[in-house]
Amino acid sequence: MVIYSATWTGLLLIDWVEKNYKIKYRKAQIYNILKSIGLTFQKGQGFYPEAKDRADKVDVLKKLQEERELNSVILFQDEASLSNTATVSYTWGEKGKQPLICQKQRRRERKTLFGCVNPATGIVTTKVAEKGNTLTFFQFLIAV
Repeated sequence: MVIYSATWTGLLLIDWVEKNYKIKYRKAQIYNILKSIGLTFQKGQGFYPEAKDRADKVDVLKKLQEERELNSVILFQDEASLSNTATVSYTWGEKGKQPLICQKQRRRERKTLFGCVNPATGIVTTKVAEKGNTLTFFQFLIAV
C-alpha cells in the first residue's frame, strides 16, 4: 500500500500499519509510540524545491532592471479574494447520509484585492473591487 501524502496523521499511520503488518492500533497507542521515538505532532513549514537562492533572484531582477526599455516599469502584481461565507464544519451523522447544517447567512459577501509593488522604488499600489474578473483586473492595471 502506498500513501501519497506529505503529511501523515495518526489515522493514516494506523491504516498503513494495519494494511502492511496486520496489526491494529488505537489512536492513543500510535501517538504514544510516535512520542516514544521522539516525534511530536506539529505544524510543518513549507518549502519550495523549485525555488532558487535569494541571491539568484536578486541578480535576475537587477538584470531585468538594466535591460528594460527606457519608459517601462517592472511591477510584481498579485490578487486575492476575501469571502465572508459561512463555514460548514464536521458533525456526527447517520452513515451514508450527509448531514445538512443550517448556515445563518443571507448572502455571500466577497471582495477582490489587487496589489502591486515596484521593486525599484518600493511603491505599493492597491485596489479593492467588488468582483475579481478580467475587467476589474485591467482597470487596476490601467490605474497603475
